[in-house]
Amino acid sequence: SVIASLFGFAFGAFGDFWKQVVKATKGKDALVTSGPFALLRHPNYTGELFGWFASFLTAVLAVAKTGDFKANALWLSFSAVGMAGIYFVLAGEAAPGLEKKHQSKYGSSPEYQAWCKRSWAGPMLKVQSK
Repeated sequence: SVIASLFGFAFGAFGDFWKQVVKATKGKDALVTSGPFALLRHPNYTGELFGWFASFLTAVLAVAKTGDFKANALWLSFSAVGMAGIYFVLAGEAAPGLEKKHQSKYGSSPEYQAWCKRSWAGPMLKVQSK
């Protein structure tokens, strides 16, 4: 689960890197639909959420190995609250907000519409109307 956590954070960072490269090449208003964005509309957020979830799972598995949940309950609680906080920020605000911004900016573009049909927006708490 440590490797899964590192993979999630690395994937999120790669998504940010890829977006920067494409926008530097095609212009700041370019719609990024290649690389990790080909299947995930927000690979940076999805990767980070995966990383935080895997980190929490790592903590749970480490405590489970000791068998002493009572002594580690406070730390597991902190870890769970942190993971939930990141989830609510990224899945509750950041991704839905970016979806709304993309719909406003690119909504009439056939490229954007095709991209939305073939890609996943990632975990989101709010469903944005089109």
